[in-house]
Amino acid sequence: MPFVKYDETWQPERREGLVTYRSLYERSLQLGADDVSAATIPVGKAQADIILVAGGDDALWPSDLFAKSIAEQLALAGKNATLIHHPNAGHRVLFPGETTPRSTQHAHGGSDEADAELGRSAWDAISALLRQ
Repeated sequence: MPFVKYDETWQPERREGLVTYRSLYERSLQLGADDVSAATIPVGKAQADIILVAGGDDALWPSDLFAKSIAEQLALAGKNATLIHHPNAGHRVLFPGETTPRSTQHAHGGSDEADAELGRSAWDAISALLRQ
């Protein structure tokens, strides 16, 4: 299976005392740019409705960039995707009623408020899709 190799020279970065891995993924994608196309999952073949949820302040990995890329791939295939994005949310999406604590080992980014806003928006879209 084709893949993009991790940057073996990457050094952990910290945010609020916790490790953030976002730069590892971003740097690996830059160094392995020639491998990205072969390693990309062909989402344009999907037959389902797709909802993409991402926070712009995700400190674990660049979920916002990946979600936008998937939406673009689907658009090129003539399919629609719903992209739910909050620029200040992190990796942790808090759906209504959830109280998932933050990790004590890895930086998530975002804030409780922004993560909850993203979760409410995502829940509304998911609920609407399931009611169809």
